[in-house]
Amino acid sequence: MGAMAPGQSENRNADSIRQFFAPAIRSIFDCRCLASFNPQRGVSMPSEKPELPKLAYSIREACHVSSLGRTTIYNHIAAGRLRAKRIGGRVVIPADSLHALIDGQA
Repeated sequence: MGAMAPGQSENRNADSIRQFFAPAIRSIFDCRCLASFNPQRGVSMPSEKPELPKLAYSIREACHVSSLGRTTIYNHIAAGRLRAKRIGGRVVIPADSLHALIDGQA
């Protein structure tokens, strides 16, 4: 074997390490079910059930889906442009009311 240029053996070592670990790394990044891993139950598979449409939103959810602030949501409720229902200790906004506000119908 001939003499190697400086740094060539380091590249060869790095390449062999990459080749050795590539299948394991690829399987980790390709596995979409890792996000739903629960140590007590193991991996939960995504359900095939269609997601039901929301009937109502919490204040936090309404802020998130509408990109409006909490104060703005409460101001719309106070002005009567947005309906809100208190159920127990929780305030929920019917989905149709939030959609009407966003569509400019309220």
